[in-house]
Amino acid sequence: HNRDSQFSQDPLKRIEPMPLKRRLTTSLAWMFAGSWAEQAVNFLVFIILARLLGAQAFGLAMMSMVFVVFAEFLVRETLTESIIQIEHLEDGHLDAVFWLLSLLSGTIYLSLILFASFIASVYNEPQVSNLIIWLSPTVLMIGVTGVPVVMLRRTFKFRALAVRATLGVVAGGIVAIAMAFMDYGVWCLVGQRLTQVFVNNALAWFAQPWRPGFRAQPKHFKEVSSFGIKVIGLRATELISAQTPVILIGSVFGSVILGYYTIAWRVIEILTFLVITPIRQVAQPAFANLKAHREQVRDLLHDISDASSLASAAIFMGLAAVASPAIVVLFGVKWAPAAPILQILCFVGLFMSIERLQQSFCLALGRAGGLLVLSIIEATVGIAAMIVASNFGLMAIVIVFVARYYVLWPFRFIILRKISGFELSRYLGLILPPFAISLVMAGMVLGWQELARPALSSTPLLATSVIIGVVVYLGLVRLLLPMRFARALTFLGTIHHSTNKIVEDDLPPQQQPTTVLDINQDS
Repeated sequence: HNRDSQFSQDPLKRIEPMPLKRRLTTSLAWMFAGSWAEQAVNFLVFIILARLLGAQAFGLAMMSMVFVVFAEFLVRETLTESIIQIEHLEDGHLDAVFWLLSLLSGTIYLSLILFASFIASVYNEPQVSNLIIWLSPTVLMIGVTGVPVVMLRRTFKFRALAVRATLGVVAGGIVAIAMAFMDYGVWCLVGQRLTQVFVNNALAWFAQPWRPGFRAQPKHFKEVSSFGIKVIGLRATELISAQTPVILIGSVFGSVILGYYTIAWRVIEILTFLVITPIRQVAQPAFANLKAHREQVRDLLHDISDASSLASAAIFMGLAAVASPAIVVLFGVKWAPAAPILQILCFVGLFMSIERLQQSFCLALGRAGGLLVLSIIEATVGIAAMIVASNFGLMAIVIVFVARYYVLWPFRFIILRKISGFELSRYLGLILPPFAISLVMAGMVLGWQELARPALSSTPLLATSVIIGVVVYLGLVRLLLPMRFARALTFLGTIHHSTNKIVEDDLPPQQQPTTVLDINQDS
């Protein structure tokens, strides 16, 4: 009781104030450092396993994981999102979220066990049943750790989040590689996932002093569930949209072809995680801090979108241009059929890097209804269109999968404008110029590859293509968008400065307030 009493009434009071700008740069420094370290290890492990296991193992794992990942998404960043946007947070809110998540994750876990055999029969792959059964405990682990993780986010303790993520992926990678060398085949991917999630969640409990209790009252359950149910629906329909190709490709074309798609999609996931996740994780609580100040929260969205659009356009269009030699160099010639899939999926990566920021802004302001309706439409249209496209081959499914997002994207801008008052022309002015420049860059890189491919092997071709792409893109941005280029350098300099002084700038162990920020100074 004494340990929990410090959170009575509002867990975010009794904190020394820290200006929002300093808190943002420190948190971004930690998140970028942690994300890049995590994904560097993850990608290295991914390459090693791809070379050791082959396409069939990855295809079988993807068949199983699509349902487990769907279940994880229903308990990760769903009900807990209410904790981010509630202004006056009480212990009862935290307890209500914990017990609701525990009930939800337990129900989903049992459902996975019951339906594992049926799912395997859909794929005509009996091994999928056992894979689902052994992977499903991650749903329970993520569910019971949702509150500690979101409290670390709300209180800007991103150092703890960065450390836990890195240690988790290192531990999972060690287990997976060891199992792969012992010829466990697809089961090494199961061992990797279980180990990673267990370590991540154990460290989250060590980093957060809050512990569950029975302090929730009916009003607390009502407040967190009214918003959380919308977010659950949003996450569910988003994941249905993203995973429909996996189910269709696996059931129609088999595990080997699905393995090629898995490799391409995994590359997009990793890059999206590196580009946008650190910014999104930090930006959402920052948006929530400023939601009472309409102009300032809109300016923050503008500034963050400015920096992220420059980076995401270059990365994903550049990757589309070098996909063919990159796949061969990283994974080997046997994975070459994944290259054209990767080229098309790069447009999904570009979409997600922009849309996820828009979504974080809306959720931080407690506005999930419009996004949920649009996401349901997106999933419905996508399922119908991809089923029809499956009659025309693998690439038709992938193209329709990507096109669906862009056809419905204008409606997301309408929702954003309604919530923020952000003029559409101003927002498009942030996105379109970098995209146009990235297309020019990609065209020049592809032209170089056509000329140099007869004379160069894959490795020097990839290296020279990357150099040309970087030089062309930076040169065009500096020439055509000089002010944005200068702002980007300033942003990078701020992050670098914060990284050098990370210990000095780190937060005190208590939670941070949402009501004492120096808004005027840092707007």
